[in-house]
Amino acid sequence: MSDEVKAAGTARRRSRMGLIGAFIAQAFKAKMDYRADFWTGNLFMAFMMASQILFIFLVFGQVHEVRGWTLWQVMLVYGVSSSTMALAQLVSHHVAEVGEHIRGGTFDSLLIRPIPPLVHLFIREVNDHWLVTLVGRLGITALAFVNCGVADVWWNWPVLVGFLAAGSAIIVAINVVFAGLSFRVLQVETLYWFFIGEFYNLSYYPLTIYGGWIQGLLTWVFPLAWVSIVPASWFLQKGGAFQMLAWWLPAVLVFFVALAWVLWRTGIRRYESTGS
Repeated sequence: MSDEVKAAGTARRRSRMGLIGAFIAQAFKAKMDYRADFWTGNLFMAFMMASQILFIFLVFGQVHEVRGWTLWQVMLVYGVSSSTMALAQLVSHHVAEVGEHIRGGTFDSLLIRPIPPLVHLFIREVNDHWLVTLVGRLGITALAFVNCGVADVWWNWPVLVGFLAAGSAIIVAINVVFAGLSFRVLQVETLYWFFIGEFYNLSYYPLTIYGGWIQGLLTWVFPLAWVSIVPASWFLQKGGAFQMLAWWLPAVLVFFVALAWVLWRTGIRRYESTGS
């Protein structure tokens, strides 16, 4: 009997994975039907990236360094932070749109599907507007890595991959946090777009150029320091608090993943119990 139960469980998992694969394939197929939208979105994102990089170069055309940070050191901060955001938004951009589904009455349809609603939100649509700029942002990160003199140490490269993966996971968790809050605060998207847009732009530059209270806010409330200046400070051996915080990154990642999971599960249970 035990073997039969195990076999049935394995069959269900395989069936679910097959459904997830089919959803992903369908999402890509749908995207390819709208090539104009793909290129328009990517060109707009490329223009935004180019303007941000141009701003940094214009600043350093006037000064040699800013608060102890040189041009390519700032570019390393920008590359790590922007690559992290691009990776996260590529796969989880639509997760924070739960509020729209709830208000529109379409969230119920996700609950009756054969895959978990959170998984469905992840695979429903790839945000391909970040795809082209992701390549550019990773290229900038690699170029800054070389110009900062840290690329010669071979193990820095896998560590960089680890920082990018952990940072992206934190941003994905933040997206799920906002999704979980949507069950209680239906207009939370306004705060979400402020966080993803204007607020996140602060992490493209070393946080030490801001005041102390902003640094604290971007470290302990909105964890943007962990995806920008913390990795850069670790590679550049800048010393100080931000370099030391790199050792706490795994704990921060676990905390936000756990917070996201708790808020999501709480929101789902509340939604199902109220029948709304």
